[in-house]
Amino acid sequence: DLNQASAIENECHTSRIIKRLGQSSITASEISSRIWPVIDTKQPPTSLFETEGIKDVYPGQQSTIRVWRINDNQLNPPGNCQDNVICHRPINEKFYQEPSKIELNTSLQKKGKKLTATTTIRLKEQDICEGKTGDCHVYVDEINIERSKLLIENESRPVVIHLLGSSSTQGQLKSKHQPSGVISLGEHSLICGVDKEGSDCNNKPERLVITTESKESPERCNSTDHHLIMNGNSLPAALVLMRKGTVALANDAGLNGIIWTDSYCSNNHQLTFKGDKSGRSLSKILKGASELWRWNDKGFAGYGRNTTRGIRGTSLDQFQRF
Repeated sequence: DLNQASAIENECHTSRIIKRLGQSSITASEISSRIWPVIDTKQPPTSLFETEGIKDVYPGQQSTIRVWRINDNQLNPPGNCQDNVICHRPINEKFYQEPSKIELNTSLQKKGKKLTATTTIRLKEQDICEGKTGDCHVYVDEINIERSKLLIENESRPVVIHLLGSSSTQGQLKSKHQPSGVISLGEHSLICGVDKEGSDCNNKPERLVITTESKESPERCNSTDHHLIMNGNSLPAALVLMRKGTVALANDAGLNGIIWTDSYCSNNHQLTFKGDKSGRSLSKILKGASELWRWNDKGFAGYGRNTTRGIRGTSLDQFQRF
């Protein structure tokens, strides 16, 4: 974009690079070991996170994908799911229903005529991809939580969250509650993987994947579809693959994991990549992901001599150590 050429040029000055590396001063010999040249800019396919590929299906309809809607701000979508933070529907139907046997701890607040909720939702192993083993693929219209927590049991199998775009319901849901194609996380919200019956985030990013795949590239930061909005520590550990999607910051945010995205919008905030509590480095996290998802069988290096890191820009930044 020629209109942004001067801004990009300013970022290329040595002092700017040193600042991005978190230093006030650094010698040329020191800086050379911390910058890797780009050798490839292709984003990996979503099949990178698929081994068994078990899809979560709607109860009683074993060939129909189930689509979830989680929203603690607008509680009355079309259908029979009034005053509920979590709703679901068959992918080929337009109305939401209230799911049964989902563990919820909810408190409702009413401000004027508006009803909002604060909820802790636990998706147990038996709640999704019921009766199946292997990687579980869950589909969502939207996750819009300002205060609530979504705990997903992923100890025995990894879980992949597929964000559908708003076009998946276009022409079906004509209301102010039409799904937005966005995962939006408030400062006091939380999405994380937990061990069975556990309540603490297990900080295993390779076992919780968030992905989307749009047919069209986003309009930079103006896009409102296929959008992940991060905020503080609301998403502590995950691997994020937003093919032709957008990752944006609503506040300074931290993540133990990796992000591949077509568009990255900092909105003048800072995104920090951090290791997990057990002290695993990024390379060890990548190695664990490679083993879990069988990347070698798919021809994806991911680590070793070729270290792939999705950080920012319009595609996957791939670097090579020398």
